[in-house]
Amino acid sequence: MAWSRRGRRLAQGPAVERSGSRVRAEADERRLVVERLRPVRRRSCPGARKAGHRELQRRQRATDVALLREYVPGLPEAELEPLGEAIRSSLYGLALWWLDRPEQPREVLVRAMVRITRGLAATAGD
Repeated sequence: MAWSRRGRRLAQGPAVERSGSRVRAEADERRLVVERLRPVRRRSCPGARKAGHRELQRRQRATDVALLREYVPGLPEAELEPLGEAIRSSLYGLALWWLDRPEQPREVLVRAMVRITRGLAATAGD
């Protein structure tokens, strides 16, 4: 999967660009990821443990952790990577859900993911 320039920068850890709405910027990036996953067919993946697959997951998680650090300050450092994984796997699950429901508009998935991330952000002070 080709990463956008912004996605590569996020995975490397620098600060996120501050153009536009924070939630919209994150939703746009996630929309691109969902679109890239859509052609994937549901199947068992015997090569799931291959280094390339692990590296892709690591980069996706690193992107989510960078977004959390930037947009949800106050989360405990020890929780950032597990929360990044929860976001990554939620996005993947929504992409699989969409494969079974191609008639659903993309906006439904984007709104669902925004709700998930807003819910997470709402707990930052807990």
